[in-house]
Amino acid sequence: MRKSVGLILVLCGCAAGRTFKTDRFEAKIGEGTLVEEEQGPKGTVWKFLDDRGLQFLGASQYPVAGDPSFPCGIPEVEMNGAPAFYVRRTLRAFRPQSQPMVASVIFPQEDGTVLEFSYEEANEAARALVAKIDVRHPRRERSVPCEVLRSGGPLDRETYDAGLFTARLLPGTWLLDLRHFPSQGQREGAWRFEDAATGKIFLTASQYSADLFDACLQGAVVRINGAAGFRESDTDNLEPYPGPSNVKITFVKKPPEGRYVLLQFFYDEHSETAHLAEETLASLRVRGPTPLDPECERSRTR
Repeated sequence: MRKSVGLILVLCGCAAGRTFKTDRFEAKIGEGTLVEEEQGPKGTVWKFLDDRGLQFLGASQYPVAGDPSFPCGIPEVEMNGAPAFYVRRTLRAFRPQSQPMVASVIFPQEDGTVLEFSYEEANEAARALVAKIDVRHPRRERSVPCEVLRSGGPLDRETYDAGLFTARLLPGTWLLDLRHFPSQGQREGAWRFEDAATGKIFLTASQYSADLFDACLQGAVVRINGAAGFRESDTDNLEPYPGPSNVKITFVKKPPEGRYVLLQFFYDEHSETAHLAEETLASLRVRGPTPLDPECERSRTR
């Protein structure tokens, strides 16, 4: 039934001179372009298909309040008179240099939701269509801070709670929690911290279970907000960065029952974005890390 509703809307758009209209936006579509509408897990979703039936543009409406991953600290742009945010990112956490760059144009709405249009940045048809989007009910009050927009009120929502850890999202950064995208996720948990303006990944995190004899691992002991971790660096293609002087920091947690849980963070300390990774790590708080054996710490600090 939902698919049928979407097709009816497409036919109405064709009859109106290739203008696709919803109660949220109006778009000029080309000959042969079809639009499907359906209800997603967070709100309405639209798929723009070319004459071969291939999707070249996706759009969605969803509430941003309570979503701490919404990018703050990046400047607003204006598209057809409506304020918007422009975000660039890659789809995959590992080997991002081989993946296409995805652009998202996000329009805040008066009712606390946003309209997001996402497409491969190199797709000229998608770029041209989005540039002419006429958004209804845009948020006109520019003085509302981004942090207030995404939290629904003047609350402290800069800290992202990932369950096993919390971390502060720095201004101008974007976080993708890949647990929300099972097909893209890695192991039991994966997170990507990116520069929202450039889409460059500056820090990744992963969580998985392992069989260990004890919680004393390789690497120098580092302490971050009371949690002891193990820091390693090398030049041998340490994931996810194949460049030199890569860093991996591992925290270990032993639940009452079951296997050890490892929480690992990766970044390139010689990258131009290393300061973003290190500032984010400085805010890190790991829940329930396994206390470090004194002998292990002594052996690592000699």
